[in-house]
Amino acid sequence: MTSRAAIDGFLAQKRFAFVGVSRQASDFSRVIFREFRAKGFDPVPVHPQATEIEGQPCYPQVQNIQPPVDRAL
Repeated sequence: MTSRAAIDGFLAQKRFAFVGVSRQASDFSRVIFREFRAKGFDPVPVHPQATEIEGQPCYPQVQNIQPPVDRAL
């Protein structure tokens, strides 16, 4: 599989875990998180010390996400 095919395969799934998204609104990871949402994706925030990120429930671990996700970034 080429790198482009792998990227396209990942992006074909609209819902994925976004691991390590920052609690700080100005952090680069939050900018990327918001951009994914603006482009129609459903990133699920994962941070062990946050309960909510950008108005979405935040999970302490990928294993806690319900319904489960197949991909993580």
